[in-house]
Amino acid sequence: MIRLLPKAIFLMLAQALVLVGFGGICAGESSEDSAVKSTDLGSIVVTASRIERKLSEVSSTVNIITESKIADSNAESVPDLLKDIEGIYMYDSSGVGTTGRINMRGFWGDMSTHQLILIDGIPQNKGKDKLVDWDLIPLDNVERIEVVRGPVSALYGDNAMSGVINIITKRPALTAEAKISASYGSFDTENYKISTSGSLKRIGYYLGAGRKSTDGFRRHCDYENMHLNGKIDFLIDPTQDLRLSLDYHEKERGALPWALTEAQIEEDRRQARPGTENDKEEAKKADLGITYHKDIGEISNMEGTFYYRYEDSEAFYTSGSTGSSTKEQLGEEDTYGLVPRLNINAEIFGREHSFITGIDLERNDFDYEEYTAPYQIRGNIRKDYKVKRDKVGPYIQDELKIFDPLKLILGMRYDLIKFDFS
Repeated sequence: MIRLLPKAIFLMLAQALVLVGFGGICAGESSEDSAVKSTDLGSIVVTASRIERKLSEVSSTVNIITESKIADSNAESVPDLLKDIEGIYMYDSSGVGTTGRINMRGFWGDMSTHQLILIDGIPQNKGKDKLVDWDLIPLDNVERIEVVRGPVSALYGDNAMSGVINIITKRPALTAEAKISASYGSFDTENYKISTSGSLKRIGYYLGAGRKSTDGFRRHCDYENMHLNGKIDFLIDPTQDLRLSLDYHEKERGALPWALTEAQIEEDRRQARPGTENDKEEAKKADLGITYHKDIGEISNMEGTFYYRYEDSEAFYTSGSTGSSTKEQLGEEDTYGLVPRLNINAEIFGREHSFITGIDLERNDFDYEEYTAPYQIRGNIRKDYKVKRDKVGPYIQDELKIFDPLKLILGMRYDLIKFDFS
């Protein structure tokens, strides 16, 4: 059974982050001595072409949501933030913002909605249904979001038929800083956030933690969410660097509120739907990413990312009006991936030219079980299957600027995907 970190442990972690942050501030270096340098490059995007490029040079339709826009939006989740973008439709069947679903360019479905979700370039779509649990992606760790609307399957594969959403998390700050926030609201809603960031010689660091809990506006609709985020950038020399990220998330919630009749609202607007007093869902997610980047001369660079993602969930769900119709769902998923690429920028006959090639390698193991669970007691098994999915996806793309604003783009990709069912 999954159990959230007790409040005392969370407070101890928060206190440790504060000490690290203020310690870094006391011993912080000036920006001239920092290993992490900043350069004003204007609006830079990486998602549309898998390399850094000015927004004005990108041929795709791209929306950028900056950190300042996120702060001004008052959004509580990533889907809530994206809902006003043209071509995106967001809905949440729970009514409380915890089961958001995003559809792009008219694609719709109970399973895949055909958009690829990335965090710092690492795929997040589940192997079971290609969906994403948005509730396990904390918004307070997001620096900016790049949304590419329209098919980019030649670069990203089958999941990117309707577009790509790349969530870029916060990077280490040039100088040491620490941030703390806390709030309290109706229905015993508590929200705590803390982070510290800075640079020490060749190492940049970012550490963050957050916890939210509430009793909910209906009975039995309690909710708790906790996350820890860490990122370390290591500058090996001026031509190469290494980045490490590690994130952990947990959530636990009671019954979803669902709809009440007018008579039930008149009787007691806080009552839950009958039979849901024992409903619950628990989930946890861990992500590890290691990225190596190296400049090769002045016209080319290479980058490789290894990632690992683990997700585990357990839910008791009442589909009828009594506890006798409850079912239990168990899911466990392990995903490993390797994403190397090479980029060359060399003029041809005085024209701007860019060539990129790489390969996406991924293995996904998914185990799903479903039981009848009358009155929260595990009964007969209804579904039980395991799926192993292997993907190999080499790609190439060549861009040549003929003249402003005409650009010739040629791309090709081949995906070999194998499934092993049991």
